[in-house]
Amino acid sequence: MVYDLFIYAMNTNKEDLSDAQKKAVIDREITYIYDQLVVNSNKICSYMSANWAPDLLVTIVEYFLKMDLDKQYKIVMTPSKGAGSLERYLTRSMALSVKSSTSPFFIRHRKHLLKNREIFMDYDYSDYIGFDEIDKEDIWEHNLENIREVVGNLHFYNKYLIDEHYFKGQRLEDMSKTTQISTYRLSKDIKIALEELKSKLK
Repeated sequence: MVYDLFIYAMNTNKEDLSDAQKKAVIDREITYIYDQLVVNSNKICSYMSANWAPDLLVTIVEYFLKMDLDKQYKIVMTPSKGAGSLERYLTRSMALSVKSSTSPFFIRHRKHLLKNREIFMDYDYSDYIGFDEIDKEDIWEHNLENIREVVGNLHFYNKYLIDEHYFKGQRLEDMSKTTQISTYRLSKDIKIALEELKSKLK
């Protein structure tokens, strides 16, 4: 029935459709492309997809559904080659939202992360977090104060990776465009750089 309504909508002026019919067409299209939107959001978020992709998709679809109904309908019904116009619109919106520092997604899900150090859940920090004995000196605190100096003494490539990724906050995708090195290789090299940093901090 919904499919028949979609075909009917394509051959009918929007003025001849009720709001309920327009809403049905829009809902049908979102349902139809939803699985592809999940794939697209994961690709856009890349190595952070596990943390960002679901929230990004929800935020963008929610924003779209708060638009004026006629605008939603116009986006859905605009002719488009290849991917449907709604899929193109929502995917482009997701890509912009990840990069924009003023987007609702960035403000709600990413902004607070800029004020915190990144903690890796599978990394053993036990050598650096001080001692159980309160009276002993906390060598981790000393290392934090001198970490930039230690990074400066790393191999030049490892120094570049840590400086760009951690101190300057560059995403792997941006570093990949600059260096022409795949994000997969960069990710592995960053782990190697962290191992060198770990050995120098001891």
